[in-house]
Order: sequence, then structure tokens, then C-alpha cells
Amino acid sequence: MKTLELNQLKNYLGTGLVIQREGLNPLTTDFDLELDLSAVEMMIHGGYKPHFYPLSMLTEEIEHPVTGEKFVPIDMFRHETSSQIIEDLKNGGQLDFELPFCVISQLIQWHFWIFDQGDFGTLVIDKSKIN
Repeated sequence: MKTLELNQLKNYLGTGLVIQREGLNPLTTDFDLELDLSAVEMMIHGGYKPHFYPLSMLTEEIEHPVTGEKFVPIDMFRHETSSQIIEDLKNGGQLDFELPFCVISQLIQWHFWIFDQGDFGTLVIDKSKIN
């Protein structure tokens, strides 16, 4: 069975990531980079799932995780990368690490799941489907 990896989640430390265990209210993490990573491992093995946006949401309005401001992420990247890469991402393609670092970093800050998009429902919760 596939599980979340510490190497995946450590990228999101310090971003105010929301996690949830089935049947419990969501929790906003305040993990920072100095946190002992064993706490993150306990979260993973304790049945908590993080809330993330799928890459297909790049063309939809989302809410900034810190400010609450609503915006369309793809509009922020039009000058950073080619339109073909953007089209591939929004159509469910996998993240291509040929993207500029600033784009990948921003996706992480906005809580986009930059890994296997097939993980939604099994390992991570689709943030776009939460009311």
C-alpha cells in the first residue's frame, strides 16, 4: 500500500498546511523548519491526511492559504513558463521539474500537491472539494 513520505511533506513545513483525520475536525499545522521531523512522521502514521489542491485547479479560483485572498494561480505564472507546460499541468499532467524553481516553490506555498495526482482520495484530501 502506498503511503505519504516524509520527503514529500517536508516541502510544505511552515506553510500552514491543514491536516485531517477521518471523523475529526481539520487542524492547521504550525510546523516550521526547526520542528523535529518525527512529529510529521507521527502525523503520517496516525492516519492524518493533508489538504492539497490538484494541479488541475491551476485554472480555477482558489483561496490563498494565509491571506484568504481569492485568485487564479495560472494567471500568476504566464510570464514564468511556456504556455504548453501550463496547458499540460492544468489538463492533469504530472509536474515537470523543468519548471522554474520560483514556480514550484509558489505551488508549494499555495498548497498544490506537486507529486502523483493519483494520490487524491487515498493519501491526500482534495482541498477544492471541501466546503
